[in-house]
Amino acid sequence: MAAWTAAACWWLRAQACSWFKDAAVVLAHGEGSRVRLEGCKIESLGGTCSSSDCVLARRGGRAELVRCDLSGASGSGLRSEGAGSYACAARTTSQRNGCAGFAAELRGRLEADECTAQHNDVVGFLALQGGVTDTSRTCVALGNTMHGFAAIGDSSRLTAGAGCRADRNGKHGFLVSGTASQLDVGPGCKAERNGITGFSSVAGGRLQAGDGCEALHNADCGFAADGQGSVLVTGPQCRAKGNKEVGFMAGGGASVELGEHNEADVNGNGIAVQGAGSKLSTQAVCCARGNKSCGFKAVSSGVLEAGERCYAAGNADEGYVSSSGTLVIGAGSQAHVNMSHGFYATDGGMLDGSAGKLHAKGNGGTHRSHAGASSCHGFFCEGLLSRLLVGPCSKSVGSMSSGFAVSKQGDMIVASGAKPSENMDWGFYASGRRSVIQVEPDARLEGNHKGGIKAEAGGKVNGIPKAK
Repeated sequence: MAAWTAAACWWLRAQACSWFKDAAVVLAHGEGSRVRLEGCKIESLGGTCSSSDCVLARRGGRAELVRCDLSGASGSGLRSEGAGSYACAARTTSQRNGCAGFAAELRGRLEADECTAQHNDVVGFLALQGGVTDTSRTCVALGNTMHGFAAIGDSSRLTAGAGCRADRNGKHGFLVSGTASQLDVGPGCKAERNGITGFSSVAGGRLQAGDGCEALHNADCGFAADGQGSVLVTGPQCRAKGNKEVGFMAGGGASVELGEHNEADVNGNGIAVQGAGSKLSTQAVCCARGNKSCGFKAVSSGVLEAGERCYAAGNADEGYVSSSGTLVIGAGSQAHVNMSHGFYATDGGMLDGSAGKLHAKGNGGTHRSHAGASSCHGFFCEGLLSRLLVGPCSKSVGSMSSGFAVSKQGDMIVASGAKPSENMDWGFYASGRRSVIQVEPDARLEGNHKGGIKAEAGGKVNGIPKAK
């Protein structure tokens, strides 16, 4: 057994030894080998190896670091390689290395506590090809060229503890990629101003985000899963704000599951799904507010299932839209003061609000113009094969045009207890041949400015006396 301890060595500055391929300035090689460094500054000057690390544990070796600074390696700052190898670091900074700040690979294990990985050429904290990396207590990945925290390659696993932060990395803040790979992100973790996505699952990986995680001002999406078999799951009260494209996104056959009270505010789109085989589902009371396009959006055969009492408000386009996709909306959901329609099915899309008690209020803007309508509606269905199902006791109040409307062969079914009121045009409006609204006769029409019912150009409103 070999053991070496260095305490308070101010600066260990050397070339990597050349006796081992991919070697290091400090090397724990073989079962029973152990090094412990405390208060040390370790700088790699390169050497004859094509890839070298500052500190490396391999073939069962063990390396322990406390309050150290690592820099300059062509490989990683601290790396654990191979089954039985173990490396740990506490209150240590690893920066400006050619690969990772901290890495475990090929079934090696690494633990980092209150560590910082910054300005490395690839990634801050890494689990690679079956490696296991655990970070805890506010580890930070800052300004790395590609990713902040990443589990890459089949069966890799990375756990980011509570309060970890990925800030201004070149691509993803938190990334998992590869079949059976797992990235578990603890409560209150934050991904901010990264070059692509805050939290990302691709190529069959699984990302589990804890309660209250935040994705802020990332250049593409906040939380996203892409590719067949990729999964992203969030806990309650996660938030996506100010991301350029989408707050929460599923595409390419991936699956996304959002916990209760997730919020998508001031993104491009709020909550969206795209592509055949893609599915996004939310628990109750998820919100999409102030987004530059839509609140909840299903397109191109994607399926979005929104839970009960979801809320879309103040979005620049529609509150809820299905365009050649499927959008299922839970009971009691609301669309308030969106600049276009509240609930909208188009281009062969299905919007299923049959759970009922939907509420559209104050939607529409005069800058819009749709065929057969001067502006926008509370509930609107247009286009061949498009269908909108409105469940019992649903309301449309104060829309800039009509409460419930169809055009261009759209098909709407409105269940009992519907109440369009105080809309600027009609309560129910149908325009164009084969455009049909089927309404139960107990609908209540109150105070719509142009009247209760209008059918023109071959459109039909069935099931309700025109006298209303």
